[in-house]
Amino acid sequence: MKSNTFFFKYNALDKSKFWNLLLLSGTLIFNSCVSYEESIRPAVIEIPLVVQEAKAWFGEQEEFAVKNDYMQPSNGKSISKTIHWDQAISYNDGKTVEVAVEYNLHWVPVVRGEQSAEEVRKKQKLSFFRLILSKNLDGDYSTYLLKYFPEQEVENQKNVEVNNYHTLSNKFTGDIWQYSWEEEFQKGWKIKEGKIVKTFYAKKD
Repeated sequence: MKSNTFFFKYNALDKSKFWNLLLLSGTLIFNSCVSYEESIRPAVIEIPLVVQEAKAWFGEQEEFAVKNDYMQPSNGKSISKTIHWDQAISYNDGKTVEVAVEYNLHWVPVVRGEQSAEEVRKKQKLSFFRLILSKNLDGDYSTYLLKYFPEQEVENQKNVEVNNYHTLSNKFTGDIWQYSWEEEFQKGWKIKEGKIVKTFYAKKD
């Protein structure tokens, strides 16, 4: 019964109209496939030129051993830090770049006797680290590390665009310590709700 119905409709149509309709249907199907392919194609993420230049100056190596004695754990496990260039931002001055750095082990600032081992481990999980590269007039770069030690967990606070050397979220409370790339302490800040409340410096010999 269905085949007879189709045969009747086909004969009722002008042959040219039938083929035009068939061609139009094929075109619509093809176009819908092309649009779908385009929609699922992954976007190409371009690294800003300022970041590319900083990375070219710094070099291709991304993982580095940390050799300072004060950071060596008692169990003898080696410490390393890794640069994540895919988590970098540049600033409007056109010369400064901040890049996420990850340590496999790291201490946290605590007041003796005020925090248990569990609290120290929690603070270690909250901490995050950055490498700052600032381009000088001669084309060379000045570098230093910023080590962020928040007191409590806040959503997205490790995001490089949320907390950085240029801007702090008003939800950030804790310490920020500045070190040389060679892990020598330089200075630090006490932060409350995104504002500096105290600055402290390395002791002079």
